Amino acid sequence: MTTRREANEPPTTTVIDTHRHGERSPESVPWLIRNRVPAIGTEILSGQSRTFKTFVLLDMMLSIMNGGTWTGEPVYRQGGVLLFAVEGGTGIALRLAAAIKYTLPTRVASRMDLPDSLAANVKAVDPARLPFEWATTCPPLSGGDPLPALIATARRAHDRFMKEFDLPLVMVAFDTMAVAARMEDENSSAEGAKLWADMRRLSDATGAVVVGVDHVGKDDEKGTRGTSAKEDNVDAVLMLLGKKSPEGRVTDTRMVLRKMKEGPGEEEIPFEAGIVQMGQTSTGSTSPRGSSTGRPPGSRRRGSPAAGASRNASNCSAGHWARPSCDGAWSSRPTGKKAWRPPPSTWSKTSSSACMTPRIPSPATGDGTTRTGRRPGTRRRSGSTNGRRTSRPTRPGTCGPRRRRRSGDHQ
Repeated sequence: MTTRREANEPPTTTVIDTHRHGERSPESVPWLIRNRVPAIGTEILSGQSRTFKTFVLLDMMLSIMNGGTWTGEPVYRQGGVLLFAVEGGTGIALRLAAAIKYTLPTRVASRMDLPDSLAANVKAVDPARLPFEWATTCPPLSGGDPLPALIATARRAHDRFMKEFDLPLVMVAFDTMAVAARMEDENSSAEGAKLWADMRRLSDATGAVVVGVDHVGKDDEKGTRGTSAKEDNVDAVLMLLGKKSPEGRVTDTRMVLRKMKEGPGEEEIPFEAGIVQMGQTSTGSTSPRGSSTGRPPGSRRRGSPAAGASRNASNCSAGHWARPSCDGAWSSRPTGKKAWRPPPSTWSKTSSSACMTPRIPSPATGDGTTRTGRRPGTRRRSGSTNGRRTSRPTRPGTCGPRRRRRSGDHQ
């Protein structure tokens, strides 16, 4: 039986615990990679198309798994990585093998740059078996409740890393967020905020930072594609930019620290991606694979093609680089697809290097060449008689010899 006094009592209210100034000493910011990746929280790695987002992510993961430094900053917490490669996941094994073969020695050597307090805690890891797991599928992040399955998978990976490597799980990554999230409306602020709120809950439950690879919109100044709630609800944003030529070649690639809550921002870090040969395909042709090499801009690995070499995204799978040969055909192509040959009216062959050289645009046709295939204002050498050329000169804007005007012609 409820008494009159109990009925008149106000309902109880939960009081939130607070910290009082002077009772708690200030602590340093917990970093996974100082000034690059927080130890716990969320981060977006966004970039324009063909700016090596996955390669940069794998390069970052190599540094985390092996210790050392990344982009000049030390790794504070060495550990294992779990990657949900839902876009282009079939190429992860080959890309990782290329990174291990060509960039891992540099990452291991960077341990010499660590402070003594960090270098003493670095554990040696066998390159043939790294604390790395990946999956090519995951439940939709923006529909239903994906956290139970993600947390269970992350904890299983953490237990294996601790048992076999004595290293914790420190990063969970999604490549890409557009495919993993499957948002109904990418411009919806409510969906974007809920998505990254769930990712923060995943970080708190696993003790690992959550990184999402995303795309940049048409205007790179506006940042990550879709709603601004994506960048508003994360702790850090790294953006990959570059200059894209009409044929699709990307140059001047660089990483920009667009947002860093607890660290310096507005910093640009240039990088380049090299071309490496990784064995042969089932057809017997070489299978080149690009990897982020961390070399300074303007340099290239010995034996790699010159700056004029380009890649063919339509005939090669994600990450494959096609090296054009002097006969005008691509030396690497997947099985079952015809070799693509550049139109002879647009490209000419060079005999000195394995690359294509565009011809000079013609003011007469405007399509890059003349009908005769020669540069504007030049004439064909068809032989000589007593040191004199027998061919008639061509007028600019025409494609044949000069015709003598007859008496009946009008001006």
